Amino acid sequence: MGGKMKKQLSQTRLVDTIGKTPLLKLEKILSGKDFGKTEVYAKAEWFNPGGSVKDRPAYRMVREGLASGQFRSGQKLIDSTSGNTGIAYAMLGAAMGFPVTLVVPDNISAEKKTILRAYGAELVFSPGLEGSDGARRLVRRVVEAYPGDYFCPDQYSNAANWKAHFETTGPEIWDQTGGRVTHFIAGLGTSGTVMGVGRYLKQRNPEIQIIALQPEPFHGIEGWKNMESSDKVAIYDPEIYDRKITVPTEPAYHWAQELALKEGMLVSASSGGVYYGLMQVLPEIEKGVVVLLFADSGDRYLSPQYFLPEKEAATGRTENAAGLSEAALHEIKKHAEKEYPNEGCGLILGPDAGAAGAYRFRSCVNAQDLYHKQDAGLFPRTSRTAYFIAPGELLAVQKELRAAHEKIRIIYHSHPDAGAYFSEEDQRMAAPDGDPAYPGVKHLVISVQKGKAGDWQVYEWSSGERKFVPMKGSSQK
Repeated sequence: MGGKMKKQLSQTRLVDTIGKTPLLKLEKILSGKDFGKTEVYAKAEWFNPGGSVKDRPAYRMVREGLASGQFRSGQKLIDSTSGNTGIAYAMLGAAMGFPVTLVVPDNISAEKKTILRAYGAELVFSPGLEGSDGARRLVRRVVEAYPGDYFCPDQYSNAANWKAHFETTGPEIWDQTGGRVTHFIAGLGTSGTVMGVGRYLKQRNPEIQIIALQPEPFHGIEGWKNMESSDKVAIYDPEIYDRKITVPTEPAYHWAQELALKEGMLVSASSGGVYYGLMQVLPEIEKGVVVLLFADSGDRYLSPQYFLPEKEAATGRTENAAGLSEAALHEIKKHAEKEYPNEGCGLILGPDAGAAGAYRFRSCVNAQDLYHKQDAGLFPRTSRTAYFIAPGELLAVQKELRAAHEKIRIIYHSHPDAGAYFSEEDQRMAAPDGDPAYPGVKHLVISVQKGKAGDWQVYEWSSGERKFVPMKGSSQK
């Protein structure tokens, strides 16, 4: 032959690498546990070029916007995000040549802010106390104020979100398991992943169990949403999944650490939450193939409050009754008097294991009036007769706890001109699904009569009575 053959250069574009993520078998973390013939796999979505599962819906929404003419030349893309979808938008903007403005809660991780700026995105910060819902509302105000300047995909109501998973994630899982998948477990944020994968897998085999996970109303799992306490998500349909499990924050962080240490998977707290969900259902499965959706890597959560070694249990005196010191009670009473005639609220924090005197009080903002103003139907009461700690503030608290090796021990609120009883509304808020929103956490109610704090009572969960009852030795009458 007259000449040497030239190698064919790759014509792959960045966007062509979205999807087709590996399915990794979990082994070491499950060793020593007797779960029969059940196989467990993790869909490793951090292998996407933008580092998370959100690359899939972001690319689909951008493509549909361009194809339909809704996203026109010269417009900026704008949307609200807790980080991962925004990173996907910013990456696509840099790769495809369009400007990106993102509205994010000001308490997202420092790593996410750095990544977003590295891709050239313009950041607008919404109050962290208002969480992702506040960011959504701010986007709407910006778009209304500057008509025609922005294209807003609105990931919470855009059907392209779930369709991306129907057309890619779902089929990949089916093919990678050879159609043997029996259970799919994933968290709820925009809900697109559960909606799309759930629809596809149910279409292939209606017997496949779709298990959705959500955080507690007050939580520290970035990217997840408690559907009952959040603004309505248009693409969310509870008919798609078979079961929904509420995941506490602390176990989510614990299992994220364990996955790093035992499987070499440095994943986020949301992935740790998915593993917690697995632990709730695995004993019920005699034989199956379970697929977990691990949405992103832990490398965007490496601030000091993340992935710290768990503190060894302290020795010494155990808690006396509720563990409240006179100093902490004094602070709480002063706070209740300060907030009068409205309800005060806050948290009593303590070490993972320690003496009662180590407890400390952290006041919180009663956001009830803010939420009442925004949606009086969902929040009919004002702060005069109700309290609500915004999810954004609870996220900040959870980060503090990780750094200090502490946990929430007691949730406090006051009753202005009323007794220190646990009302029906208190019971409903503390156990919205019939089980405690915060397992193991007690509740303190303080009576404030004419501006003066008086009686107080601590309440603990009674598994027999299925409600919170007065704790003996933890009251003042």
